[in-house]
Amino acid sequence: MEDMLDKDFIKLIENSFPEIRINKFSSLDYGWNNHVIVVNDEIVFRIPRNKGNESILKNEVNLLKILQKCPFSIPDYIYLNTNPIFFGGYRMIHGDYLNNAGKLGKGLISDFLTLRTFLDTIGSDDVRRTGLPVYNYKKWVEGQGERIEKYKLSLNEIMPEKFLSAVKEKWYEVSEDMEQLDMGLIHGDLYRKNVIISENHRKIRGIIDWSDSAYGDRALDFAAFGYDFPLKENLHMLQAQKDQFAVRAMKRIIFYRNTDGFYLAHYLAKTGRRKEAEMECRNIVSIWKKYGWY
Repeated sequence: MEDMLDKDFIKLIENSFPEIRINKFSSLDYGWNNHVIVVNDEIVFRIPRNKGNESILKNEVNLLKILQKCPFSIPDYIYLNTNPIFFGGYRMIHGDYLNNAGKLGKGLISDFLTLRTFLDTIGSDDVRRTGLPVYNYKKWVEGQGERIEKYKLSLNEIMPEKFLSAVKEKWYEVSEDMEQLDMGLIHGDLYRKNVIISENHRKIRGIIDWSDSAYGDRALDFAAFGYDFPLKENLHMLQAQKDQFAVRAMKRIIFYRNTDGFYLAHYLAKTGRRKEAEMECRNIVSIWKKYGWY
């Protein structure tokens, strides 16, 4: 499925949903787990890149079923197919992307906090039933440490081992005061093209691509939403919380922001794009030096 051509996608969609007449077709290349296909500027199809990713999409569809009261638009999979592969399509949520906003104004911050309040109403048992991962705070800390170890393996020839060890040490330092209250349902990738906003950049219209969702550290959503904006915007969001989570979370938010590039560097290295991986690693080290962390 990774090497499917546009004509293969068209054939798959038309055979699975003969009621759809394809007049316009475009393939987007930024999906990690899925091919993203837009039909007639109206329907977004997500087709897993391999069989192993089918379960990720299934879990996402299960999650969306329990998020029907979300105050913002979310994908409504009106087209679902199981043979020869599980894939689906939903009506496109139109608008601009979060990263095109010049700043995080009061409207966007208010909407983000409304979204987080809603997600906090979803319990861990509900999340577990969707098939998505459920972590307590101790398992989350361990899991992030294990992720850094994976980066050590994939980036050991590109990035100094001393630096990678410093990253792991820093993670345990910033997470030492985590509590179970810090955990909740998170989107997991709540930034850029996954957040659809109004054309005037004042309101959130919809949230797409919930494939990285889990019951995890709520600070990750704060970090992602403010990632393309000055750190002070994250501070504004936290100040509105007015609780101890805000006090504990800031250190982890900075850590998540400063290590976001690792996933891309890891992916580039694993797929043989060494020069691009090296450039991303240099950016990461530069950021850490700026903060005096290395």
